[in-house]
Amino acid sequence: MLDLNLSFIGSNTQYPYFNTVTVGYSGTRVKIPITELQYATRSGAVVDQPKSIANAIVGWDFKGFSTRVSFRYQETTLRSLDEKFSLSDSYYDNFLLVDVSAKQQILDNLAIFANFTNLTSHIDDYYINGVKGHLPTSSQTYGLRGQFGVTYNY
Repeated sequence: MLDLNLSFIGSNTQYPYFNTVTVGYSGTRVKIPITELQYATRSGAVVDQPKSIANAIVGWDFKGFSTRVSFRYQETTLRSLDEKFSLSDSYYDNFLLVDVSAKQQILDNLAIFANFTNLTSHIDDYYINGVKGHLPTSSQTYGLRGQFGVTYNY
């Protein structure tokens, strides 16, 4: 069994903001700037929408034994933005998740199973773009998790 799902989103939008611009000066002795607001936009990714997502599941079934390995990859996601300055934008870093599940049917109504999630020990990293690269703002880790069990259907 092979199940593959790829989504390439790649959408951008325009974010509006206002600039304060000097249009002249008033006064004779002391120059007082005369300003007005000027409408402008900047291009950027859509908030909370990753650039692309890929899911793949590989499975194998044979004589009561069943196993699945699933992969999920997600590219960088814009989490929040400053309408005017892209250096203040906040991002959720790209990641790869790998999960494995296995099940062995012992009798018609009895089976044992094991599930393992986050085999790559993925860490959720958030950052802003700095002049010299990514500046981390926070990280969250969940670690490897496992679950073992027995199913009995009566």
